[in-house]
Amino acid sequence: MPAKAEINVELQSWGSSPSTDANLHLALANGNSRYFEVPVPIDDFSLKVLITSN
Repeated sequence: MPAKAEINVELQSWGSSPSTDANLHLALANGNSRYFEVPVPIDDFSLKVLITSN
């Protein structure tokens, strides 16, 4: 829907790991997303393996 309307969608995720994964999946699937916001500092929030970006 955002692609048809030609608007950018910038998602934020402040939830648990599964909700962050779902929001990231949506952001990557949408062609109009440039940014994905997560809380800082990043904490492990129940992750078995902490995933960080460089």
